[in-house]
Amino acid sequence: MAAEIAEKIRAYLTELVNTQTELMTLFRDRGSYLYGDNPQLINQFLQSKTELVQKLSLKLQQREQLLQQASVAGFTANSLQEVVSRFTGIDTSELSKLVDLSMRLTLHLRQEIWKQWVFLQRSHQHYSEVLDLIAFQGKTSPTYHARSNQEASGGAILDASA
Repeated sequence: MAAEIAEKIRAYLTELVNTQTELMTLFRDRGSYLYGDNPQLINQFLQSKTELVQKLSLKLQQREQLLQQASVAGFTANSLQEVVSRFTGIDTSELSKLVDLSMRLTLHLRQEIWKQWVFLQRSHQHYSEVLDLIAFQGKTSPTYHARSNQEASGGAILDASA
């Protein structure tokens, strides 16, 4: 039974590492997709990213199923790494390497996702500032400041909404 579960875990981890590697490659090459002048490349990037994220979501469900199967077989654990460490009489070196590789790729993906989030937040802020400059013709926006030397104008409606 342990050998059967070990084989399922090996197949799962191999597919997971392949999907994670594809996503890392996509993130690495995102500059050619996002900074070019071809909008089709942006759509291609988004479609590829969406497909890979969906694959990873399915992998998460498969992981839960594997943990349940391992629990039924007597290898109750909270992670596949724990399940692999509980196998006896089986060479688990390949499985351990796959688990470690998957964990490293997960950390790299998490870092890339944070980079994208920061980039998008800063881009959004920059875009908002540019729109404000355009909307107010380069002048400061009509808001109230604690130490404003400018007179506030706009009447009772603006004063009530502030």
